[in-house]
Amino acid sequence: MMTENLKIRDVIARDLGKKIEPVVKVYDRAHLAEDIHQFVLTDSLARELRKFLDSFTESLRLRIRGGKGGDGMAVWLWGFFGSGKSHVAKVLGHLLENDVVETESNRRAIDIFNIHLDDPTLSSATDLKASLAEIRNHAWCKTIPFEIKSKLNQSNPESVTEICLRSFYESLGFSSTVWLARLEKKLQTEEVYDNFLSSYREKNRREWFADRPEHAFYLDEMVLALATALGRSPESARDMVTAYQRDHARVSPENFAQEIMDYLNTLSSQVKPGEPHIIFVIDEMGQFIGESGDRIHELQAIIEQAGVQGRGRIWFICTSQEALDQVVDRTGLKLSALGKLD
Repeated sequence: MMTENLKIRDVIARDLGKKIEPVVKVYDRAHLAEDIHQFVLTDSLARELRKFLDSFTESLRLRIRGGKGGDGMAVWLWGFFGSGKSHVAKVLGHLLENDVVETESNRRAIDIFNIHLDDPTLSSATDLKASLAEIRNHAWCKTIPFEIKSKLNQSNPESVTEICLRSFYESLGFSSTVWLARLEKKLQTEEVYDNFLSSYREKNRREWFADRPEHAFYLDEMVLALATALGRSPESARDMVTAYQRDHARVSPENFAQEIMDYLNTLSSQVKPGEPHIIFVIDEMGQFIGESGDRIHELQAIIEQAGVQGRGRIWFICTSQEALDQVVDRTGLKLSALGKLD
């Protein structure tokens, strides 16, 4: 009797011929669908994901019932280099957003991830499916993923708050310069942003978005386009730009949380029945903090303000190569003294 020779690839569900990226970048959407397809969900990881999703959905239910939601909205994922923490953070952030990740089939992140939950041996599968269904039906999430050291601004390299705010504005299509992003956002709120873009194009035969990275060089052109869009004199438009440069460049954890909440509040009626959320996925936060007590205190302040003002609508998923208590000890502080980070 002849038996067919089986090859390993014939008895394994995953395609072993597909290239596996050695490093997962949390901000890279090019391989997002494949990152979710290739996700390996062990029992221990499923239990940890369930803890997070239980907290998220409990906060979601509280707000749906008219409550304030929770105030613990941060998770610290740690593991040695190459352990897969960035992969977990990336997948988790996009599961919450549940965006379309396969355009050909129009499949969303949760649709693809649910394939992993069809494993009958996975003890938490039913609970995870239920949580993800609740998120899909009742939450609207915008995920903002970035590797924090690559976002350093040398003019203010210490500010965790400024990096988060700049990343938020970039995700909306605004400038990465805070004062300019705030001006663009004001123009959009006043419904004259498109007029400004058109005016800039007509006067300069160039797009504003092409010149914006060098906005200091094109300041006169920007002022003239603003004057036309707003129906003001060039002198008045220049005074406005000067005022924004002077008064709107400063960032604090309090006004950061307020700006995020202003955005979420404007979305409330547009995304119903979903409850709007912002999810920051911040890779290598532990390395960024280093030995800086100022940075860990600022991270604490951001999370506290997000809790006070957001009540479960602003979340942070941070990765690190060390446990949080190790990072805090390196700064000379004690974890027990840091309130919301404990």
